[in-house]
Amino acid sequence: MVMERSGQHIRGSVPEGKQVADGAGVYFYLFLCLFAACFFPPVRGFSEEWLRPKWVLAEAVGLLVLLTFGIQVLVACRHRGSGRRAFGWWGRVEDAFCEALVGVAFLEAVYAIVRMFRGGQEGMAASGTFDNPAGLAFCLCAALPFHACLWQRCPGRLWFRSALAVCALVILTAILCTGSRTGWICLALYAALWLQKQWQGHRMMKLTILVVLAVGLAWGISVVKTDSTNGRRFILERSWELVQARPFAGYGPGGFLREYMPRQADYFKAHADSGHAWLASEVYHPLNEFVWVWIEFGLPGVLLSLGALAWLLSGLFRRRDIFSRMLAVSLCACVVFALFSYPLKYPLASVIGIAAVGRMCSGMLGRGRMNGKCWRWVGMVGIVVAVVALIKVSVAYSYEYEWSRVARQALRGHSREMMPRYAELYGHYHHDASFLYNYAAEQFYAGRYEEALSTARECRALWPSYNLSLLTGDICRAAGKYGEAVRHYEQAHWMCPVRFAPLEGLYYAYKSERQRDRADSVADVVARKRIKVDSPDVQRIKKEILEDVRHGEKTVPRDGMMKKL
Repeated sequence: MVMERSGQHIRGSVPEGKQVADGAGVYFYLFLCLFAACFFPPVRGFSEEWLRPKWVLAEAVGLLVLLTFGIQVLVACRHRGSGRRAFGWWGRVEDAFCEALVGVAFLEAVYAIVRMFRGGQEGMAASGTFDNPAGLAFCLCAALPFHACLWQRCPGRLWFRSALAVCALVILTAILCTGSRTGWICLALYAALWLQKQWQGHRMMKLTILVVLAVGLAWGISVVKTDSTNGRRFILERSWELVQARPFAGYGPGGFLREYMPRQADYFKAHADSGHAWLASEVYHPLNEFVWVWIEFGLPGVLLSLGALAWLLSGLFRRRDIFSRMLAVSLCACVVFALFSYPLKYPLASVIGIAAVGRMCSGMLGRGRMNGKCWRWVGMVGIVVAVVALIKVSVAYSYEYEWSRVARQALRGHSREMMPRYAELYGHYHHDASFLYNYAAEQFYAGRYEEALSTARECRALWPSYNLSLLTGDICRAAGKYGEAVRHYEQAHWMCPVRFAPLEGLYYAYKSERQRDRADSVADVVARKRIKVDSPDVQRIKKEILEDVRHGEKTVPRDGMMKKL
């Protein structure tokens, strides 16, 4: 492997005992575990099975990398007098980084393609071990540039280059199978950067190919998935309204979740006939990381993010080594996905960003004149931070594992028995909107309506979502607070006008209040409403409500509530 070649190159200048002290080979296994964590499949034992395993494992392994680095800096200070020489074997660490990422990305691509064609997903976009195809496309696009590092560092090994070419082709195929238009843009960017590097004397040819790529890309984006494009535009428009309301200060951490869905509901109340109502659903992110930062942290947050990106990209592209430049190209992929998606949701984006910052800092430290005492402090700080953070991650996971166990038991019909354990977890998770929603739902199923309503109100202060409005309406209806239930059902309806569940709640709330005319008007809406995504639940709602109307021999009016909903 490339690590062996690099090791042979350095072995002549480093004494045998010092090679063991360097221990650069351990980084290959650490990076292998790190990237395996970034692509980890969904498993039980976490509060959320798709992303939380990736984050928890990536954080733990990343801290082990920091711990290893701190220990090796201290070892280098003891044997050589200066920790700066710890960077003498950094080339082998870079090789280990590239080899581990390329290998794991290749396995992920193979798994995604096989699962797409043989896992009951025929006709569906590939998603692999991710919750959606965009996540798979981002991570594979971010890994693709590092093939170039290994390609350049093994010029005389044909078999190795052939294996790299096969890996790149498989990853490219998997990206195309995701159907991600942002992935297409990213691949077009890679092609443009390659043309700029390879064909420096063919300006007309480069210009022609770039124009063809741009036209084809624009056509694909405008024609493919038009509903998705319109939905994204609608979300950005509502998000921009939030930005305009507080452009400088922002709304603070969690601001988007607190503010967006009520804003969407207000829009559909004022524009009941909008065509966007057909596309509306629960929204968790503005599908643009820079807009999200602006909403959460205001203009200073955006300027700081752009400044950091400019510093990293300019610094990495100016460096002559291939690893720094490929880190910059991978960061460009992160920027492209940040414009149309949510790459910060996945730990690989953080790994690439930290690697880029580390590469810049290693260059500055390597050129600096720090004495042995300063280097010892660097190593000690790294060890202390890693150990403390590892303890914190372990404690956090112990709570998370307990929450997952309690939630599984509650889903099996033991909600009442789990209430004391939920109450214990509440002290740790009382600021976590997901936990509060889960707690309120289980309190509702346990028959503790007043407690459930109180917990739902706490959750609403953090996350006034469609599902929470629906749950709060159910709680109020079960508690006999029909007027309050109607308000929550109406809020849920305006958040997602295409859904049937809020109409079901409204019908039974009006019926319980003996407002027969309003109940019949809701039944008329249900009868006339188009179905976007058919399901057994939708068919059940329509059947039960319409049969209830017929058996009651009620006359279903053709106006009234129809206009209000």
